[in-house]
Amino acid sequence: TNAVLIRAEQFFNAKQLSLEAQLASTRPGPFQWIAGLYHLNNDSSGYIPVSLLFQNPEGVPLTSAPLIGVNVFPFLRGTGGNRFNKADLRSFAVYGQGSYEFSDQFKATLGLRWTEDKLNAVFSQVPYPVLGALPPTANSARFREVTGRAALEFRPAEDILLYAQASRGFNVTGFNAVSGVGPVPITPEIIYAYEGGVKSAFADGRVVLNLAGFYNDYQNLNQ
Repeated sequence: TNAVLIRAEQFFNAKQLSLEAQLASTRPGPFQWIAGLYHLNNDSSGYIPVSLLFQNPEGVPLTSAPLIGVNVFPFLRGTGGNRFNKADLRSFAVYGQGSYEFSDQFKATLGLRWTEDKLNAVFSQVPYPVLGALPPTANSARFREVTGRAALEFRPAEDILLYAQASRGFNVTGFNAVSGVGPVPITPEIIYAYEGGVKSAFADGRVVLNLAGFYNDYQNLNQ
């Protein structure tokens, strides 16, 4: 008997524009700082044609004709269905970080960042046989997060550095395409990252020894 194969292809296009402005301290001293603004525009579009193929038991394709009907939209690549999607991301962030040297041996750093991400998506599909395209489905989402980093550094000797740091970050990935529902926002990933270690050099820098330990705690990990 013949088998039915489903072939899906994906064509993707994306444009991105990012802008950033920074202010930083320039005078020498125990306190150093940097602050800035960040903006990102990311526009993407995709086309996913799906074709239905007949295949005989020997694995030789017999025809690429669809199972039923006539393709009244021959300019579309998919004989089993054609999905179109468009998404855009607008991201804005304000951030600042400061470091203070309490002595030649001890320094502390603290940084904070506020981010707002706005996402919009529109999905549409022309099914086969074409009885009229499915109406486009749209969705939008907005996420606001505060992230940051805190770090401590200690130098018991000129060529030895002990350090420890903790940070919180997040990542927005976009939408899932759910059949019959449309674009569904994906919950952003959150990570709490911890690191500690030592960096050292010996024999006038000819020998380097670095040790580090990591621990990452993910929430809403997207796989």
